[in-house]
Amino acid sequence: MRRGHRKNIPARIGMIILLLSLLSMVFLTFADLRLKPVVINAARSRARLFASDVISRSVDAAVAESTGSFINVIYGEDGISAIETNVTGISRLRADSILNIRGEISDIDRMTLDIPLGNLAGGMLLTGRGIPVRIKLVPIGDVSGEIYSEFSETGINQTLHRIYLRVRVSMNMIVASDTVRLELADDILVAETVIVGKVPDAYTAINRFEIDENEENDLNDYAAQLP
Repeated sequence: MRRGHRKNIPARIGMIILLLSLLSMVFLTFADLRLKPVVINAARSRARLFASDVISRSVDAAVAESTGSFINVIYGEDGISAIETNVTGISRLRADSILNIRGEISDIDRMTLDIPLGNLAGGMLLTGRGIPVRIKLVPIGDVSGEIYSEFSETGINQTLHRIYLRVRVSMNMIVASDTVRLELADDILVAETVIVGKVPDAYTAINRFEIDENEENDLNDYAAQLP
């Protein structure tokens, strides 16, 4: 009887190992299903905060380094005759801002998230408790920017002209074996001018900020015709 019992020991050990392996696989699968949404949401939130801060600081630095005025209001005998846009300065600001953002956005690859193990089980009692699970984020991003302007009335015969830089950041957040797409757009105010006098509609509809090979600046005349 004892010999038969001893012969069954390896078989029982094998069954126990197999059972533990199956339980481990079930636990890991369950943990992955519970952890994945938490990690993805945390990564998305952290990346948005990081990118917004980088965009704001990068554009502010580029504005601080720029010289001269972006807008020059020209008055004639009958009031405002034209508004001159410093396209060269604005384009340089856009390029410098994007360059700064691209340089800093690469630092996000050092970001890590610590997700408490208790978050896997769910429930208020376990949330935030347990050994932290560290996740590394490795983004692959692209940055683009465009300039636009807007007008708003601030008083009698007073118009506020604002120039914005809209920055778009696209990132692929690689979290474990999953790739999460993140799109972020921020509008940063780069210049504003109070225009005293009536601004005709013919000007407000023209927003040219592309560099013209034949013109250093973009001169917008009220009599101009839209293309």
